Amino acid sequence: MRNYDSPGKILSLQVPAAGVVSGQFLSVGGFLGWAASTVAFAANTLFDLLVHGVGRATKANAADVWGEGVRLYFNPETGTISASNLPGVTVFAGLAARPTTMGDATAYLWRPFSAATEGQSQVGLVASVLDVAAGALQVGPNPRGPFFPANSVALRCYYFVETTFTSPTADAATIGAGFLVDDAGGLVAPTAISAGGNVWDAGWHEGIQDGAVANFGERLTASRQINWPIGVEAPDAGKATLFVEFVEVPA
Repeated sequence: MRNYDSPGKILSLQVPAAGVVSGQFLSVGGFLGWAASTVAFAANTLFDLLVHGVGRATKANAADVWGEGVRLYFNPETGTISASNLPGVTVFAGLAARPTTMGDATAYLWRPFSAATEGQSQVGLVASVLDVAAGALQVGPNPRGPFFPANSVALRCYYFVETTFTSPTADAATIGAGFLVDDAGGLVAPTAISAGGNVWDAGWHEGIQDGAVANFGERLTASRQINWPIGVEAPDAGKATLFVEFVEVPA
């Protein structure tokens, strides 16, 4: 008697009322995956859904930036992917298969084969860009980049200044990085551009988290976005990319 049917990477499901488009990432009956072909709705009509593997999906916000391995979530209402876990709204979709950049509307997603893989804690790398040329910065909070999942802890932080920062009054502006809640200044301590050490000059720089256990960040109580606090005055030039290695601690 033959009971085994297939490896389970492709499921044949009833076409939803809106139909499906080839390559579309969608949710059908609790299953997530990519439509293998374009099929219009009709009663008792099936289509193939590719539920495991690597594919593309549409980002919820083209400005979001994240690295490979970041945990990604799908919003069935909008049909988009983000790094934000919104309870009751989004569902876990998989892990980022490659980094994504600001302005890129496409997310590259790896759908793991086993439920056990989907449920494990995430270890990843995310990036956030502060770029004066991309839009005016303000004195106060400047949220940029993707959201960290709840219960994340920053293990190591470092940043690359591509363009040296300056500000109108003898480089008096202060710049830092952290989170508005839980760990306000916990990634890069707010420091004046003009301060000794030249921490906002071109090149690589270390953040507060250097890999030592004693310097790990605070555990985030909810999903949080990286914030760049600016003080005194807004910079008039400069670009930096912040990289944060983190682990999601099981709740």
